[in-house]
Amino acid sequence: MRTYTVIEILAWYLGGWNNPIKAFTLIIVVGIIAEAMVSIVKNNNLKRLTLMLFSQKIAEYILIGMGNTMDIYIVEGETSFRELIIVFYATYECLKILHNAAEMGLPVPNKIKKILECIFDK
Repeated sequence: MRTYTVIEILAWYLGGWNNPIKAFTLIIVVGIIAEAMVSIVKNNNLKRLTLMLFSQKIAEYILIGMGNTMDIYIVEGETSFRELIIVFYATYECLKILHNAAEMGLPVPNKIKKILECIFDK
């Protein structure tokens, strides 16, 4: 009987380790670095932010896995739900990175700043 490693189980749950999930993971890493940089610049509590960030990122991966499960058992073979979830959260993370860049003082057009403020500022 074959035993599976945790990495193999996660790769199966996420639908494989292909280009969309690799790109999403890279965007997540860049987003975490950008959030940490903003936290340092603003002298915020980095420990609390880190816990919150990792919880959100884990939830995003759980949703990707749920999309993959729906593809396997509902759509039977297509990767439509998984890809849709990856594209949605990758886009959201890119917008957060742009918002963080603006908060650190990098030049961002005013119209884009206003849109980002509507999305992220509470």
